[in-house]
Amino acid sequence: MFIGRESELTDINRLYDQNKFHLFVLYGRRRVGKTTFLTEFCKEKDSIFFSAEQSNEKMNLDKFSELIFQHYQENTLEPFTSWENALLYIHRRQTEMPLVLVFDEFPYLAAMNPALLSILQHLIDHTLQNGKLFLVLCGSYVGFMEDQVLSSKSPLYGRRTAQLHMKSFDYHTSIQFLNGFSDEEKLILYGACGGIALYLQQVDHNYTMQENIQNLFLSPTGYLYEEPLLLLRQEVKEPGIYNAIIEAIAGGASKANEIATKTGESSAKCIKYMLTLQELGILEKRTPFGMKSASRKTVYRISDFMFRFWYRYVAGNKTLLETGARKIVWEKKIAPDLNHYMGLVFEQICKEYLLRKNTLGCLPLLFTEIGTWWGNDPEHHTQEEIDLVAGDGSDYLFCECKWNQQPLDIPILTKLRYRADLVNRNRQNTWFVLFSKSGFTQPVEKEAASDGHVILVSLKDILAIK
Repeated sequence: MFIGRESELTDINRLYDQNKFHLFVLYGRRRVGKTTFLTEFCKEKDSIFFSAEQSNEKMNLDKFSELIFQHYQENTLEPFTSWENALLYIHRRQTEMPLVLVFDEFPYLAAMNPALLSILQHLIDHTLQNGKLFLVLCGSYVGFMEDQVLSSKSPLYGRRTAQLHMKSFDYHTSIQFLNGFSDEEKLILYGACGGIALYLQQVDHNYTMQENIQNLFLSPTGYLYEEPLLLLRQEVKEPGIYNAIIEAIAGGASKANEIATKTGESSAKCIKYMLTLQELGILEKRTPFGMKSASRKTVYRISDFMFRFWYRYVAGNKTLLETGARKIVWEKKIAPDLNHYMGLVFEQICKEYLLRKNTLGCLPLLFTEIGTWWGNDPEHHTQEEIDLVAGDGSDYLFCECKWNQQPLDIPILTKLRYRADLVNRNRQNTWFVLFSKSGFTQPVEKEAASDGHVILVSLKDILAIK
């Protein structure tokens, strides 16, 4: 069953219906669902779908030629000797009818033949733009696709007619894979697997949430038991160093100098490698709300939930897990810590909720910036933090997100109001949004009923949003 990406599919079909040449660039981290999306798009269309391999150019060109000949039921021709000849052949055969031509894992081809981008530019400018080819270049290495295909220095600059950076699903779409579990269990599974459809599809509805996590992450035969290391080996040349950086961040290092000290690498080298991890969607660089990205308060954190869960609970317990102790690891290592782990996950879920509500125009303001704030309290000489701040000009939403077993009580609101003044005392309109997994105490509900600037959001509200 095809879940999610409906609006993106509508957009790309609208382009196809124009019945003219298009160059569509699709990119995003591995496993995010690009191939599934393109397969769905190609249904009931005349199409050739070529998945490039990490081989040499001749082998790829031979396999591409074979696909072409199968498509046109041609068995008398020799394999093409160049990509240019192959594409010109397709162009000549498609003078009347449109054809979708997909190059999946396009960076593999470009790495073997750096001139390929210029060859495509020449073909588009002089031949292909006059035909009905719907050409798709798809890649998993985000940095390459942005720098070499989409940027102004690329030979293809100005030739693309549409592009899509495909990102992982938010919680709202992800939970559609998890019917049959409780609301809390759905979000825990999302917090472990992230918004990657392929991972969510591995969840077996015949097992409990706990059993699924044990089967996927804690069993040596589990689908996600080695997944982060396998991905790193596929995407980077020195996976050991990248692994060390992620381990350092998972262990509590958040600033560049802390990460460098923990890994034994230079800060400059760590920053370079962390940039690649950001491009892969594994890490994120964060600064306090309202500050520039070059702020000295910049920190790094693991943004991919599957990586975050794996490095927190699997990486350091491999010796136990290799001896079949997955139930003990769950009972002693994961279950007691799970609410703490879910705290950061819940913040992201609340952020996704606000972004969706903002898009629908269902908030008291239309915010243009959202993030976490942290900074000094000069009066009490303490470090303070606000889970989420969203704003537009002098109008603000200040949010507290609590994944606790107890209902959220009035001191949390009082503290949030105090911290809001640390961000900006010269506010015009302010709303305080309280998110709680376990509901709210009567004093908080009474305060919200009497003050229209206090908004309460329960777990049921979060999961019910359309």
